[in-house]
Amino acid sequence: MESTSQPQVLKSSGKIVLPFLDTSFGSDLQIVLVLWPLWWVLGIDQFIPFIFLIWEAFRYLFLSGGHFRLGATARWSILLAIWWVVPIMWVERTHLDIFLKEVASIVSQVLILILFSTTVRSRQDWYKISRGLSFFAIYFVTSGLLYVTGIWQKQTISLISRLLPETLIQTSEFFSSISIRNLGMVSTEKLIFTHRASGFALQASGLSMICLLLIPLIYWHFYRSPRLARIGWMVLLVGLLFTLIQTESRIAYLGFAIGLATVVILRSGLLYRSNKVFFFCLVVLSAIILIGGAYLVLDKIIGYFYSSFVEARAGSFSTRIIIYQETIRLLGQHWIEGWGQPVRIQGLRNVFSAGTHNSYLGMLFQHGVIGLLLYLGIWISIWIVIIKGLRQRKTSSEYRMFWIISAAAIISFNVREAAGNWWWDQSITMTLWSFWGLIITAPRVLSNAPSH
Repeated sequence: MESTSQPQVLKSSGKIVLPFLDTSFGSDLQIVLVLWPLWWVLGIDQFIPFIFLIWEAFRYLFLSGGHFRLGATARWSILLAIWWVVPIMWVERTHLDIFLKEVASIVSQVLILILFSTTVRSRQDWYKISRGLSFFAIYFVTSGLLYVTGIWQKQTISLISRLLPETLIQTSEFFSSISIRNLGMVSTEKLIFTHRASGFALQASGLSMICLLLIPLIYWHFYRSPRLARIGWMVLLVGLLFTLIQTESRIAYLGFAIGLATVVILRSGLLYRSNKVFFFCLVVLSAIILIGGAYLVLDKIIGYFYSSFVEARAGSFSTRIIIYQETIRLLGQHWIEGWGQPVRIQGLRNVFSAGTHNSYLGMLFQHGVIGLLLYLGIWISIWIVIIKGLRQRKTSSEYRMFWIISAAAIISFNVREAAGNWWWDQSITMTLWSFWGLIITAPRVLSNAPSH
């Protein structure tokens, strides 16, 4: 694996350079990512992104005199953030802390996108952030392996729990999750493994989302590295694949398969063929074969789906059905502006509230049809950048491969978020936002990369 410089206090021309004071945003973000296990042990990992990004934003505005630039993704995110606070007028006061936490998340999203668009202008900063994410990969693989191998399966009490009232820890799912730390959970359902890894994420489903983003990125590092360094990247890649399997997320498996197919198709060059008529006929023929084959074995497909998605996880499946039914039932009361937060379902834990377990349906429920359109606008803006990158013909192999793995990572994530929300857990948000930032700045800092 290629060498990665550790964050440290540097001396340049006799002047001491202090992190978070004299260093760039890219360097500071790398430090935050590298120190993630410390934030987790302290129990402040869910607060660090907001604190860090507020500091970086004020620091940059002070140093630059207020000059900043906005990309399309940042503009969509600003609009969503403005709309996000509309439901505060009818949010239940007992759940105001949940609403404010999610407001902090959307504000953090706006700030990190602006900071990326404005400050990440050099390849050095860009690569620092991508390497920071490689540390994330190492941490999540290690923490997941510690749990599933039985080396560390006991609960850990974070330091912040000493400052929180015991009643708050016992009555709040959120404060319980940052006070009582677990690297996984024991499943009572018929799964492949007895233990489901979550690592430093709050839930196993969240870890599966992180893996879907990091696996393509680590493959890209493997692809662009010298032969000897590839050994380290391959070990990490295999570790991530094993960690993904250990999350026991079936929809994540599907997302990974679709992402892998995306890489194969894009690398084959079929989408770049000049004979578009031939390619269109090939797609139509493939669709006919797939539909015809599916019709012939429809009974087996239904049986496989029932055994894999229903019988194997009967409790999970039935709970999701209840969540989706209740979400759709309550939609009509605030379908334009949304409820502003998940709504508790009688008889279920808070984590199984209406407006959860599906990012698209959850965004519609919590922020209405306008919020959903703005959310889709963010994703469309990301996909536009990726498609433009894929359409560039005369470019380096390293640069072209980055767009291929970006397409695979994002389509995998889009599939996975159909069965889970992601903006609650800050380990997911920091992975996704950093990946978004790499994508939107790549045309500026990687387009002149030397050929691989």
